[in-house]
Amino acid sequence: MLYSVQGPTTPRPTRSIGVVLGGFGHDGQMNGPGERTNNWAGAEQMGLVEASGLAADLLAFPERGIEAAVSLGVDHVVTGLEWARIAPSRGEVDEKEIERSVTFLGQLQTNNIEPVVRLVADSTPAWAGEEFWLMPGSPETFCNYAEAVIGAIGPTAARFVSIADPVRTALAGWLSGEAPPFRRGALDDALCVLDNQLTAHLQLGAWLKGQGGFPLGLELSKGPYDLSGAIVAVLEHAREGSTIDEINEIVTRGRELSQKSVVNEIIAALHPLGLASGPAWARGDVQRFLQRPVPGRFLQTAMELRERAGISEVSTNMWQLNLSIGGANTRRNVSMVQLQPTDLRGLAPLGSIAGASPSFVDGFCRVAKNGVVSADSEGGIHEFFEQRGQELLEIEGPLRYTYDGLVDSYRMGTHSRRTGLFGLDRARGRRGVTWLQTNAGGEDAAGAFRAFAARVRASS
Repeated sequence: MLYSVQGPTTPRPTRSIGVVLGGFGHDGQMNGPGERTNNWAGAEQMGLVEASGLAADLLAFPERGIEAAVSLGVDHVVTGLEWARIAPSRGEVDEKEIERSVTFLGQLQTNNIEPVVRLVADSTPAWAGEEFWLMPGSPETFCNYAEAVIGAIGPTAARFVSIADPVRTALAGWLSGEAPPFRRGALDDALCVLDNQLTAHLQLGAWLKGQGGFPLGLELSKGPYDLSGAIVAVLEHAREGSTIDEINEIVTRGRELSQKSVVNEIIAALHPLGLASGPAWARGDVQRFLQRPVPGRFLQTAMELRERAGISEVSTNMWQLNLSIGGANTRRNVSMVQLQPTDLRGLAPLGSIAGASPSFVDGFCRVAKNGVVSADSEGGIHEFFEQRGQELLEIEGPLRYTYDGLVDSYRMGTHSRRTGLFGLDRARGRRGVTWLQTNAGGEDAAGAFRAFAARVRASS
């Protein structure tokens, strides 16, 4: 069944700014009694992580999110469709859930907000198993689901992002043990997980192009060349017709020229699990993991697909890690997602994920104190946005900018990382949550963002 979601009806601004909203971290009503379950369910039930509960209660009150997005004056909203909710069992798609999602997307479009749809983020259905992305056949299983969803919504109704940060998924689940299946040091398995996710992206992207839809987006971790840069290099040069040997040489040269490394950050991410701030064995293993050859099936699939292996845009983000600064551990988060400019006439050049491309701007770096993320600026939230906004406006060319969190949400097994423009009062428990007019730190983050968005629109 094809639902009546319309594609964009008005010209989009050259510079677009938006927010992230949606998925089970915002929707809530997941993993509880009588509710559908994802791969966090076991950890929640055993008390290893917080229960997701109502999250921002968007499932019951979707209009809150729409109204908040409209009040900010955004041009697009990145929203997740929860796989476990839409597909309660293997091979089944819940038509009512599809229709509910389509209604939400349609409401965005009615308000002249373009939906950017994430097909899978930090969770997979419980029926698929916690080791889903490690299993043979996982790319095909995901693609079958995604094709059914895109087919029902309409391939030209929205922009689609296949997977939210496959690098983070592989590292957090199989290396640092921060997310399901909570394994540590499984280097070979982490690489296999990454390989399967990237292969799924390529297969789905080729199908979507055949349906006449926009080229498929992909999210990668912002940072050094290492893995993310290698992934981009494969996509660029396979499309250009380079051989496998030539691509491997390009990747090797890019790694040698890169002056940044995430080794220390990943090692520090292991700290909450009982490791010191950088044991030699872990440092060496992580370094070897980051310098592994590009995953095999992904590279081979990219070579086979060639011109269909590209992507329209890359979003980059930094997940929260424990960094050791001056001997003290503190949480740091880059809470902006930067999407590469999109050329609607075809596949846009991707440039370098290592930071060489002027199309990318450093994210809004914010520091979490006692779990509340606030502006890392003495002048306050408005001055903070003003400064970062000026940096954005100085860059030539079109940009798509997305703030990672319209409202506080459940992320990576906890509610403690409060990054939303709007905070939440959870005192009512399962009876409901209250959206605040400020962020969790009591700042007028929405007002600051609103002024920032107006400046970006005015520059279009």
